[in-house]
Amino acid sequence: VDFLRGLTVTDGILPLLDAKVPAAPTPSNAAWLAMPIATPIKKALLGESLPTVVEAIASIAVTLSRLKNDHRIAHRDIKPCNLYQRDGKWLVGDFGLIDLPDVNDLTRKGRPLGPAHYMAYEMIEDPTIRDAHPADVYSLGKTLWVLATEQEYPPPGHQAANVSGFSIADMRPHPRADLLDQLIDLMTRIPPGQRPPMAQVATDLRQWQELQDTVPPIELGDLQAQIRAKLQTELAQQDRQSQW
Repeated sequence: VDFLRGLTVTDGILPLLDAKVPAAPTPSNAAWLAMPIATPIKKALLGESLPTVVEAIASIAVTLSRLKNDHRIAHRDIKPCNLYQRDGKWLVGDFGLIDLPDVNDLTRKGRPLGPAHYMAYEMIEDPTIRDAHPADVYSLGKTLWVLATEQEYPPPGHQAANVSGFSIADMRPHPRADLLDQLIDLMTRIPPGQRPPMAQVATDLRQWQELQDTVPPIELGDLQAQIRAKLQTELAQQDRQSQW
């Protein structure tokens, strides 16, 4: 609450409207905070195109990079239900687990800290001695995969781009989906030092968008029909073999 109240620039952040944090909360004197009504990012992106998903995650990455550079803040709780859309903008919310510089927090050794299903291994092992910024990159990579594929949860651990059946290219065909799988591969590496910094993630996603704008889409409908016609005999033989 103190961090959000002290912000002079709230671009990309779901702002705080008001809050009450008693020194010793009780049922009759409870702590609370109020924030603007916004649409959860998963709901806002449902049915949208893959470029729109990339646009949203790129905007989130820019905000997270700015939080690191301007305030030395790691969010530590990046997952779809903590990201929002409001007035056409993509916003980061729920700052309850942020890693504030020079402030004692409730992080305890031996106690995992972070979003379930989106948590980097180092935050499971011991979050008290880890730089949490690479963990945010890991969590955002998992978030990108979930939003792009419209699945409920991401696969655990490192998501290698060459694993068949679990890539964005498999679940959401797109001419440049494989580039997103390669980025997620890097973002979810187990060693934190092998992950790109958040600023690089933002740059890579923006470049993916620019590539989308400059390369004309290829219409494959007629081409597929022509190929199928030429391979009709072979396809018929494959069908017979499948029946056998």
